[in-house]
Amino acid sequence: MYNGLVKFDTGITKVYNVIMMILLGLMSIWTLFEVIFREAGVSVPWLEEFTIYAFSWLTYFGAANVLRNDGHLSVTAITGIIEKKSPKARKALAIITYIIVAVFCCIVCYYSTMMVIKYNNTGSTTTNIRWIKMSWVFFQIPLNYIVYILFEIEKIWGVATGKREDRKSTRLNSSHHFISYAVFCLK
Repeated sequence: MYNGLVKFDTGITKVYNVIMMILLGLMSIWTLFEVIFREAGVSVPWLEEFTIYAFSWLTYFGAANVLRNDGHLSVTAITGIIEKKSPKARKALAIITYIIVAVFCCIVCYYSTMMVIKYNNTGSTTTNIRWIKMSWVFFQIPLNYIVYILFEIEKIWGVATGKREDRKSTRLNSSHHFISYAVFCLK
């Protein structure tokens, strides 16, 4: 069952990567058109609005990939202390951390769903594009938080069963390597 969850999450990640590439391409094209139109003295406000919404969606999709790979920031003092603990203590702290993140994601998912329902019931639309409902724009939040919760369940389950090691300590070392390499290249 855990392997099925990993495959499902991997599939979501692949779909998200394709969506992010498409959004980034569209944003680039829209921004280019915005610049060209402004230089020509023509204002096209809906292009800017599309770009802003695409960037918002892109941010949430990108955050999913980062969250799945434990790429968010961590406090190095705490991770240093955790690395010195026994494997059982590291495992327990990793599971507790993932549970806290999952609970936070559940809370945000619930309240963002309430917000989307509220916007849908009021019929609010965007400023410049009257056929786009605000509920469609904000739907990304609960949608992505459901995905974040699935990713956290995968991590909790994997660490608890020993099928996944906590990546935070290895990420810390590898990120220091890349930072050191980048600084060396700048010299």
